[in-house]
Amino acid sequence: MNFKLRNVLMPLLVGAVVFSCEQKELEEITPAGSLNAESSGKAVSANIIYNETFEGSTIWSGLHKQFGTSYAFGTSNSPVFEGPKAGRFELRDSDPITSGGTRAEVLFPEQSNLHRWYGYSVYFPSADYARDSYTEIISQWHQGGGTSPSIALEIKDDRYNVVIPSGASGTGSTQRIDIGAVAKNTWNQFAFHIKHSSGSDGLLEIYLNGKKILSRSGSNMYSLSSASAPRWKVGIYKWKWNDSKTTDTKKRVLFYDNVRIGNEKASLAEMSSGASSSSTTTEPVASTTTEPAPTTSTTTSTSQASSFTLVDASSDKDVMNFGDGATLDLSSLGVRKFNVRANMDKVGSVKFELTGTQNRTYTDNQFPYAVQGDSGDGNYYFGNWEMPTAAGTYTLKVTPYSNSGASGTAGTSTTIRFTVK
Repeated sequence: MNFKLRNVLMPLLVGAVVFSCEQKELEEITPAGSLNAESSGKAVSANIIYNETFEGSTIWSGLHKQFGTSYAFGTSNSPVFEGPKAGRFELRDSDPITSGGTRAEVLFPEQSNLHRWYGYSVYFPSADYARDSYTEIISQWHQGGGTSPSIALEIKDDRYNVVIPSGASGTGSTQRIDIGAVAKNTWNQFAFHIKHSSGSDGLLEIYLNGKKILSRSGSNMYSLSSASAPRWKVGIYKWKWNDSKTTDTKKRVLFYDNVRIGNEKASLAEMSSGASSSSTTTEPVASTTTEPAPTTSTTTSTSQASSFTLVDASSDKDVMNFGDGATLDLSSLGVRKFNVRANMDKVGSVKFELTGTQNRTYTDNQFPYAVQGDSGDGNYYFGNWEMPTAAGTYTLKVTPYSNSGASGTAGTSTTIRFTVK
């Protein structure tokens, strides 16, 4: 069921569904209750339809809160961006699975208008936000349905990356845009101006500390014929910590202040009003058109697939190797959400052509290579390829290429046929 923002002055009604389909955001979302009419946010202007300052008595009132521990969220008197308090999120590698993943996030309802502004100030304390070579998401726009978020702001190796999956980017390949280094121990003030669209009229503009660092036109969401309208999430989501796994770090703490949603008439000034940030923009990046799939050569190797592995996309664990003519009895294996990895040397890209009960053509530009895609660091997606709707017979053709985007020299294709039941 959809819960929508009705107008400028009314409080939010809550929705319920998610992207945890991790970056994947393969997330299971449950409905939240209706929103309390009392808001903890202070009015900024008529164009601001939500404003959370963390100073009221009904923080996140009516929103879907995905907090698995008592310390997942709280308020803090220091640091603050404006006023006496800020919101504090904490996530640990030992935390229980919440809504399908290791997360401490807040989910906003589906918007009634696909032209929106979003904003917040975020603070990363160096003592509790050490560099990690594995990715996490701190903000995302998710459309449910077992897909990756249509837009996600990720952090990896202390750098911000904006990620738009192939199905939402309209280019046939996932786009990962580096927008600069993370500034720690200071406030980073973000504003996002988004015209959510699966067509050429889409727009994504990102401002950091008042300076535009990205402008991207073109498709930035999945078609509404196959997914719900985008729902915004803020907090921390780190899928590599699922099932008690860990990475370079064991703890993430960050602070948010002035979390806002603006209508289509909002301005950068309205989204950014408040105390001045002392931080400065680092390494700005700007793009005026949809980012094309990269064409630089990664390697000249076009080695063909040597074998195939069934992967449980819920746990990101290998289940079994299989080959041509195999029958995958997923019920007996205990797998509901799955993916298939082609085992091969690192190449420029790999094109998957799946036909059968479901059809999919997908080019994976980063190792490892999987028919439903992955984040490149052990997080496998499943799309809508899950039981029982995925049962049936399939033919899978896998072709390596020397360059990204299925370009350059094509290697030897491998074709297998298998049955899923």
